[in-house]
Amino acid sequence: MKLASWFETVAVDGKGHFVRLRDGAPEWLDTAVYEAHRSVLPHDWIFEQCLAIANAIDEGSVQDEEDLHMHVDTEVEVYTKPLMQWVADFCTSTLYSEAEDAARDCESLSGTLVEQARSIQYFAIDIIARTIFQAWRDNAAPESEPASSEDA
Repeated sequence: MKLASWFETVAVDGKGHFVRLRDGAPEWLDTAVYEAHRSVLPHDWIFEQCLAIANAIDEGSVQDEEDLHMHVDTEVEVYTKPLMQWVADFCTSTLYSEAEDAARDCESLSGTLVEQARSIQYFAIDIIARTIFQAWRDNAAPESEPASSEDA
């Protein structure tokens, strides 16, 4: 079963939509989504990031660390207003604090306020994506096919 199939997008009458896990989702995935939230549960943006990495895994575009970096990079908000709204929504959260620390550790908290916000968001997405990716690898990644007897 595809990883993203455990997520569902639910329409809210005239108010948009939200993403959630389907009933019956594996416990390991439920645990990973909870862990990815870093005590900000539930939050639509985090669920959307969990679904985004699940789709990337299913498509085969994320198979290793380099792919993961490229995926995270494409998810960072490019427009200033939604980025600043994201900062406002998350600035007091554990996820933001952890991402800010990671950005500081990588010495990427420089430049304008917007550049710093993008860097912090990058690391927040990285935390979420790595959590889901690692859980998938540990619990659901397809095993290598054994060599057939004809190959011997």
